[in-house]
Amino acid sequence: MDECRADPQSTTRADAPPAPAPALVRVGDCVVQMEENRIVRDGVEYRLAPKAMAVLRMLMAQPQRVVRREQLLDAVWAGADVGEEVLTQSIAELRRALGEHARDGALVETIRKVGYRLRVPVEPVDERVAADPSRAVVPDDTDPRAPVEPQGPITGPATDSGPRVQTSEAQARRRWLGIAAALVVAAGLWPLFRGHDDTPSTGQPWTPPRPLTTELGSEYAPAVSPDGSTVAYLSARLESGRLELGLMLRAIDSPNAQPIAVRDPAAGAPRQPAWSADGRRIAFERISGSTCRIVAVDAIGSEGSEQVLGECDALSDQMTALAWSPDGGTIAFSRRLDPHDAASPTRIHLLAVDGGAVRALAYDAGPGDSFFPHYSPDGRWLAFQHGVPGRHAPWLVPASGGEARALVPPRESMRGLDWLPDGDSLLVSLDRGLWQVRLDGSSVHLPAFGVAIQPSLARTREVLVYATTPWASANLERHDIGVTDGSGGYRMARLGAVLHPSTQDSGRPRHAPDGHSLAFVSDRSGSDQLWVADAQSGTPRPLTNLQGGERVLDYAWLRDSRTLVLAVREASGSGALLRVDRGGAPVGVIARTPGVIDAVAAGSDGESLWYAGGDPVGTLHRLRLDGGEPLALPLSGLNRMLEPGDGYLYYARNGDLGLWRARVDGTGAERLGGVARPTDRAGWTLHGADVVHWAVVPTGEALMRIPRAGALVPDLFAGIVGMFAERDFDIGPDGDHVVMVSNGAREIDLRVSERAR
Repeated sequence: MDECRADPQSTTRADAPPAPAPALVRVGDCVVQMEENRIVRDGVEYRLAPKAMAVLRMLMAQPQRVVRREQLLDAVWAGADVGEEVLTQSIAELRRALGEHARDGALVETIRKVGYRLRVPVEPVDERVAADPSRAVVPDDTDPRAPVEPQGPITGPATDSGPRVQTSEAQARRRWLGIAAALVVAAGLWPLFRGHDDTPSTGQPWTPPRPLTTELGSEYAPAVSPDGSTVAYLSARLESGRLELGLMLRAIDSPNAQPIAVRDPAAGAPRQPAWSADGRRIAFERISGSTCRIVAVDAIGSEGSEQVLGECDALSDQMTALAWSPDGGTIAFSRRLDPHDAASPTRIHLLAVDGGAVRALAYDAGPGDSFFPHYSPDGRWLAFQHGVPGRHAPWLVPASGGEARALVPPRESMRGLDWLPDGDSLLVSLDRGLWQVRLDGSSVHLPAFGVAIQPSLARTREVLVYATTPWASANLERHDIGVTDGSGGYRMARLGAVLHPSTQDSGRPRHAPDGHSLAFVSDRSGSDQLWVADAQSGTPRPLTNLQGGERVLDYAWLRDSRTLVLAVREASGSGALLRVDRGGAPVGVIARTPGVIDAVAAGSDGESLWYAGGDPVGTLHRLRLDGGEPLALPLSGLNRMLEPGDGYLYYARNGDLGLWRARVDGTGAERLGGVARPTDRAGWTLHGADVVHWAVVPTGEALMRIPRAGALVPDLFAGIVGMFAERDFDIGPDGDHVVMVSNGAREIDLRVSERAR
């Protein structure tokens, strides 16, 4: 089929204000039906995911104009924990539907490192030109990534692209009528699982997932208490070359955890926790070699005496879990039918809490193994995972045994399940994403959770905790510079400690002028916030509680070393200057501006600050904190600036490769040299009489220096080779160390979400 060609004679004024797109428009030779999330091309209909249609809406609102990537991400995935790959996937989906060859840019043009531009004219059309929905087809089956909508039971084999559904004419009509009533739009995360972008319309949507654990090491096998207040989980840490395992207890709203069981040289390692229905006890397995015991401990938040309840099998972690019955009398677990035969299939067994008697549950699920049992909230049913290696499905059987049935056909990857409190459906990890599977076999993907395994839900309220692997993480590291080598050059920096480690991202470190505190931006609480901690060690604490689309664009310490000034983009897209106290005093607003503020710097007099941007012309402003008249200077496009008190303002500009300085009255601008790139807004700083900046050298990466007055050839400041994850860094006020951003660990973390109320 041909692409939706643009009319070469048709143009759109680049300076025309954006206007909302009508419900039915022509894009080149295509008809876009936005209310139905579909594109009709050459009489054939292509269904779009709601997020892809939302992206198209924004591009159509500003045809022939570039829409920045961050604008699209903030508007379409507002508040969701996603990366740029979700936008890339949506653009690819648009191009397939429009008939454009991948990346050729004839219709949707990629502006490298900036955003996208729709090059096709947009015109409203009469609704009668829309194609008959009965001709609906699945988008281009030659591309295995094309998303389709899972409706009703999952059928047929599936891959990471999610289930494929071919529709007949009658099915197509029913599908279009049912989508709006059955589904609501949710945020998406597509790198490893590409299902459709919908959540059930029954009940309220889930809140955006937030990190529950961010420590170095891995946290997994979560078990939420019945009231949803606390989670028990396993923690794995590498201590002195030895893997240490502990069973931890953490309140959902607390940053602190405490052990209730640790590795015991005699009894073995703990694993697979499960709560009693009254929330007073936690059962778990103790594994030592081939010996396995089910034990219980009081959920008192500290290590206590353990009671042995019975014997179990030392199975793989991926084949075992415990489930405590609602009446408290039974624990369900997986065990081989013949404990002495390693090839014997595993089936669900029941352990009597009083007396320790074990019996196999009577049911027939066919070939394969059964594991991950979970009692329904009313105790009538047991759900479990069953299948052969690589092909598993959620099954259901009466708690007393009997006829078992699969809820959906087997899938290639299944990693756990649990019941929703209403007892009418399960949350199941399929292909590393979460699906809500009802007892009638209907199912729907919940893409807002992204990669999610081992789901665990509370019983009396809808609180969900699950395990996931963060996509990227970066930590702050301290590198000791040492002393000069006698000739004025600094010797190679020595690797120091990781500061405030986390499996989330941290960056933009800035020391307070007195050197006692270190501020940085981190998403360890679920969204980017400004944090502060002791410069050497200690526990960091957040200074901001930004919401929704709010974001820290830049910040600076004032000379008192207690106050920080933040340039924040508000959810409306306007800018704001905020004042924050290191000690935790309430945030105050200094000023608000129509446009975003790109950069902020403290004045050397301690009574003023600089900010760039904030209005349509992007003027540089000097603002007196005591309420004096502001000063506007003719410098624009700044992305970082510093004023050390020598009569000059030092700065970098968008689109410029060099570093500059100008007198504080805005005159006498001169280029200093250096190799700062336009995107390296934090890739340089001032230290003593020098400008220090990041650079590539023959041996890797290093910090280079040039005098503030400028020099043609920088010399070595401190060699830090091959360790920069980002070019954010800061030098301690005493000049003896550098804090930089380096790669962190990719490990397993826990996240938490609640049903919105």
